[in-house]
Amino acid sequence: MARRFALAALSGLLLVGLAAAARQPSPDWLRPFWTEEQGPMGAFTGGGAFPPTPVRSPGSQPANPFAVESGGGGKHEGDAILAVRYYVAPEHHRHFIDAWRKLEDAVVQRKGNCVFDLKKTVDDDFAFLGYGEWSSLRDLDDHAHSKEAEEFVYRLQEMDVAWAVQPLYTPSDAGELARGPGANRCKPSPDGPNAGRGKHGRMAHVLVRYWGPPSAHQDLVKAWGDALEGVRKEGGSRIFSLRKTLNDNVQWYSYGTWDSMDDVQRHFESDHVQKLRDRLGKLRVYWRLTMLHKIGDQPE
Repeated sequence: MARRFALAALSGLLLVGLAAAARQPSPDWLRPFWTEEQGPMGAFTGGGAFPPTPVRSPGSQPANPFAVESGGGGKHEGDAILAVRYYVAPEHHRHFIDAWRKLEDAVVQRKGNCVFDLKKTVDDDFAFLGYGEWSSLRDLDDHAHSKEAEEFVYRLQEMDVAWAVQPLYTPSDAGELARGPGANRCKPSPDGPNAGRGKHGRMAHVLVRYWGPPSAHQDLVKAWGDALEGVRKEGGSRIFSLRKTLNDNVQWYSYGTWDSMDDVQRHFESDHVQKLRDRLGKLRVYWRLTMLHKIGDQPE
């Protein structure tokens, strides 16, 4: 409980500092995105004070969050990356986690799965964030139509769990830090299989969402990449990655994992993060942060 309070307190402190340093964004390119993000969950609700209520048709086939169509039926090259936001009523948390863990046990054995993870946001009592990477869209499609995935989908329907899917990709010119033996089952860590020290039960996880004008994309990646070089030298840094959304040209996600909350504090107080903030401000890139609590067994 004390650790959860500390995580929420740090998240709140960082957000208060951001609010004091920046005005409510007003550019026309950002207004539609910012308007839909109002409410206590900010970057995760999709608008309004409470998560959406799913509408069911008795006897109908439930929608599948893992069934993602390739654009225009063309050939998909490279990884298939998917983030899913689940909105779970507090009384269903335990049953939802049990259902997800059963799915996780099956997914990690399937061909082509590289990452499959679930985390809980610490500043609310209903949002969970699922993240997966597959070697190809075909591998993701095989997962989506597996018996285990279909059983999971039916459990979501029974619990009235609402969800929202966000297809992602890794910018070709963005680097990445992924230490540890199993952070990505498809890509060996360039820092060595035994890099990193922490046990994931004590780690600290941070998600930062960026809204950037289309004209700033190249400079945003460059600024983030320069910060990455500083993060590589930090004590306790294990994962630091950048992803771009596929279905718009404004939103980005940066995810990081550190061995401890002390390491996170040092990260946000570092010169390279301060330089990143300054550069993002000049580029008119706005951001929002949340702390996460790990649920699944995916190594970090």
